[in-house]
Amino acid sequence: MVPPSLEEKRAWAEQFFEKTGASYDQVVDHSTFWIDRLWKKKILSKIPPSSQKILDLACGTGILSFAIAKKFSNAHIVG
Repeated sequence: MVPPSLEEKRAWAEQFFEKTGASYDQVVDHSTFWIDRLWKKKILSKIPPSSQKILDLACGTGILSFAIAKKFSNAHIVG
């Protein structure tokens, strides 16, 4: 069996997220039994209050990024 090319992998990923984008957060909730939300709350609680620049790596749909922006309204957030 020939492994898929990089272009085929990109096309697959693009199609996957086009089809699941609207329900992605629900899929994550269900597949992690809502533990994902607990992780996000824990991460949010660990950010120092004086933070002015915050980077959200692998931000997905941005749920955590938006929560960070709400809590740290004066910080510069990149996600």
